[in-house]
Formats: sequence, C-alpha cells, structure tokens
Amino acid sequence: MPLDFTRPTLHLPRPPPVTVVVAEATVAPPVAEATAVEGGAPIAVAVPVDDDGGEAFECERAVAHLRMQTLQVSAREQKLLNYRKSVTVYCILDILVTLFAWRSGAGHGGRWWARFCLVFLGNPLVGYAGAKTLNASIMACYLWLCSLKEIYILVLFALHATGSFLFFVFVVQLWITTVSYKLWRLLAPVEPSRARALAGHRRRTALVLF
Repeated sequence: MPLDFTRPTLHLPRPPPVTVVVAEATVAPPVAEATAVEGGAPIAVAVPVDDDGGEAFECERAVAHLRMQTLQVSAREQKLLNYRKSVTVYCILDILVTLFAWRSGAGHGGRWWARFCLVFLGNPLVGYAGAKTLNASIMACYLWLCSLKEIYILVLFALHATGSFLFFVFVVQLWITTVSYKLWRLLAPVEPSRARALAGHRRRTALVLF
C-alpha cells in the first residue's frame, strides 16, 4: 500500500462578519446639582454641561447686521432717507425759530403771547422722533403742530410786531413745514415693517433743501 505524505488540509470555521456602527453625536445630559434651601431639603437643579445661549445670540446679531448691510433700497426710499436726514437737522432750526419768535414778541410788548410761544419748543422733539424712527403718525402730528405755530406767528406779527423780522421767521417756519410734509408724503405709503428696517439701515444720505 503506497504511503501518502501530503499535508492534511485544516478546515477552520469562518469568523462572523463585523458590522461597523457609527454613533451619532449626542448632547450630554445636564448634570444634577444639589442645592440646599432653608428648610433643609435639597433641591436638584439641572445645570447644562455646555451653554450655547451666548453663541446663539451673537450669531443672531451677526445675521441681523448682515441683513442690514445687504438691504436693497430703491430710488424712492433713498429719497425718503435724504428727507429724513434733512428733517432731523431742521428740527434744530425749528428751536431757533421758536426762540426768535419769543424774543421778538417780548420786545414789542406782547409778553403774554411770547410766553405762549415757548409751548412750541416741544415741536422739534416730536419732529425729530418721527423722522428718526420713520413713523408716519408722529410725522403727521408734527405737521399739525407746525401749522399751529405758523398761525401763532402770523397773529403775533399782526398784533405786536412793528418790523418785518417776525414775517421772516414765518417764512423759515413755512420752509421747515414744507420739507417735513415731503417726508411724510414719501413715508405714508411705506409699510411699518419696511419703515423700521429703513430706519435701522445705515446708508449715506444727502441734505435736501427743498
């Protein structure tokens, strides 16, 4: 019988297949912290491990700032912003007009009428607030106050003035009212949300004389 010198074949079992599972990132649960109270019974207070509230707030501010920088402004809205700047500047002139009318009336014997003129020192504050916030209702109120002031200056000129200085003051007040009316006319059809966006938008503007 011939001898078989070949090496025997070993039949080993195959290893089971390996499945790779990628675990998703999870947020660590808050850590419970014990806090003592006056009664002696501790209260468990959940303290988050990572507080991203500050980062989220900064991100929202950055997005809002980016939206303001990329705000598209039409030609009509640019004109509106120009009149807005003009009214905020002319409100200072409105204060001077009121003081001039007061001094002129007091110098010609109309002390009672001159004291009443000081009531109109609140007009520029209303006009500045309406122009700064682009609020059509406040601007309409400012126009009514300017109209009453013009009537007052005319009455003061007719009763107590001997020169033409008060008439010059009336012309200046009429000019301020005209510029404010043009701002209100441009602002009236604008939606309040759009007006607030334009009020917070920083853009180069020009001073309008008429």
